[in-house]
Amino acid sequence: MQKGYKREAKGMAVLRCFIGVFLLVIVVLLAWFLLRMDYTDRLNDESLETMRDYVVATPTPVATRAIALADPTETPEPVPTEELEWSPELPTDTPAVTIAPTDTPEPTPIMTPTPTPAPTPEPTKVPTEALASVTKNKPKLGEVSTHDVRVGITNYTPSAADNNAIVLMEGYGFINDVNFDGTTGVVYLIFHRDSNDDYYVVETTRVGGISGVTQPNVQAKNVTASDWSALIDVSSFEDDIYSMGAVVGCKVNGKDQYAFTLLDESYSITVLNGQAISGITVYQDAANVLATAAPLSTGEPLVTGEPLTVETEPLAGIAEPVDTTAPEVMDTPLAAGIPVETIAPAVPEEPPVDDAADAELQAAETPVVMSTIG
Repeated sequence: MQKGYKREAKGMAVLRCFIGVFLLVIVVLLAWFLLRMDYTDRLNDESLETMRDYVVATPTPVATRAIALADPTETPEPVPTEELEWSPELPTDTPAVTIAPTDTPEPTPIMTPTPTPAPTPEPTKVPTEALASVTKNKPKLGEVSTHDVRVGITNYTPSAADNNAIVLMEGYGFINDVNFDGTTGVVYLIFHRDSNDDYYVVETTRVGGISGVTQPNVQAKNVTASDWSALIDVSSFEDDIYSMGAVVGCKVNGKDQYAFTLLDESYSITVLNGQAISGITVYQDAANVLATAAPLSTGEPLVTGEPLTVETEPLAGIAEPVDTTAPEVMDTPLAAGIPVETIAPAVPEEPPVDDAADAELQAAETPVVMSTIG
């Protein structure tokens, strides 16, 4: 029994040794195969390009030998250079070089010089001597005239230097009548308080053509010569809203004639604490819109039924008070501007009676009876 057991143990040991030697040979052959294997085909794989940075060595060009020219006129033939062959193998002794990125320099900005603004001139105050004459509640105004009175405001400018206490107004004014001559025209502006009956009269200055408005198809003469301008100080006006009117006058045969009219409702100003706080809408054509304006016929004298009357102080340029009664006019018109006196109609007188002639007339009218003698 013991000899048989030892004999089986030796057989197992030999078998195990043989198996170990066989496995060792296989491992050695596998290692040898892997080490001798060619990996050059893996260099074309694009996935390997990003494995690590490297710099391909630039081949050094082959220097050409100098050729001495025997004849300076001959052109030497080019010396062939050796063709460079590119090897796909990676250099093993060349270290990888990493190029540090350089910052792009920013361009130097060009400085644009800033122009120095010119100093703004300060507004100049209106001199006192340039202000228009203003009176309160005088002279006394009559009723609105029935003449074709045309007044318009073409410029309204408050003075900022005077804290809007002074305003500049410009415009035109005339009576559309054949007897009106703008060279003798005068315009007075009326500012009437809306809360009571107080009003202010402003005397304007005649400045021909300042309105810039032409007046075609009118009967009056030289209408642009009666354009007006006024610098009005409203600091003395009470706080209120003021409607506007105008009195337009001229000379007819040496006498002053006037016509009073009211202006459009848009022509109004508001005064608060001595300042004009609301402006006027400027129109190019604003006429006697609140009065029935019937133009006069050609040849009739320019007289007003309700002219401007004067109680205490006359307006500038008025030599004498204007007659408030309208003169009677005959059926046949006289020369323009000449008032017609009241003339009693003439009664025809009866002719004297002649008794002898009357007796003869009666005898002639008496029928004569003829008798027949038989």
